[in-house]
Amino acid sequence: MKKLNTKELVYMSTLISLHILFTELISIRLPMVEIGFGFIPLAVIGILFGGLYTGMAMAISDGVGSMLFPPAGGWFYGFTISDIITGLLYGNFLYRIGSDGKKQQLIKIAMLVLIVNLGINLTMNTYWLTILLSKGMLVLLPARVIKTIIMIPIQYIIISIVINKVKTLKVN
Repeated sequence: MKKLNTKELVYMSTLISLHILFTELISIRLPMVEIGFGFIPLAVIGILFGGLYTGMAMAISDGVGSMLFPPAGGWFYGFTISDIITGLLYGNFLYRIGSDGKKQQLIKIAMLVLIVNLGINLTMNTYWLTILLSKGMLVLLPARVIKTIIMIPIQYIIISIVINKVKTLKVN
């Protein structure tokens, strides 16, 4: 893991701030479902900095976001674990993705979006909600499945567009 220079730290700090804002302010919150756009700055961090830094950025974003915008049920460690794993996945799938062929890029994006939405958001986060809300998984699942079905194509399309825009950005 290479040490970040000052310019890179500023980029990452800005992207973490954008992640918090997109997650907290530009999102639709229903009791058991949240549709947000924090994945956009997260994708940029992943493209530019790789898995470990993106995982750390998500941990920082979760901590700072929870302090600035306290969650209704209070801070819960499970969502932090989910955020860190999500960051690791984004960074590992998207880091320097611009050097891949177009077909390989689209496959990587599809795999990332499916793993994060089905494995993290639908499975892990639903489990964390069963703990927090004291409700059975089958009660929570229908609304969360609908959200997942809606978000998979949205995330796929937006991440594909973001990659093409970020490829031209020079951080160093």
